[in-house]
Amino acid sequence: MKKTALELKAIKEASLVLKSIAHPVRLRVIEALDLGGEMTVSQLLEKIPVSQAELSKQLALLKSRGILKSAVDRNYRLYSIAFPGVINVLDCIRKHHSKGD
Repeated sequence: MKKTALELKAIKEASLVLKSIAHPVRLRVIEALDLGGEMTVSQLLEKIPVSQAELSKQLALLKSRGILKSAVDRNYRLYSIAFPGVINVLDCIRKHHSKGD
């Protein structure tokens, strides 16, 4: 398959997405949502060992950048992935690290 150069707009958009997810907690959030589907903050805290304040800060950033979305269900806010392209980044990480196993 012949590779072609990306347009500047695509490079800029990719850069913003990569900057948005380039943090261990944010990558863990995306991974948890990828593996488990939509989750509440409490459910995410069971999987990611950080304070609730830190998790909320990272969720807000991911949501503001269009990576995550949330919906209210009774008294709970459920988070899910809004931009599925971030799963491709996780898949690349998984593929890269599985080669060393």
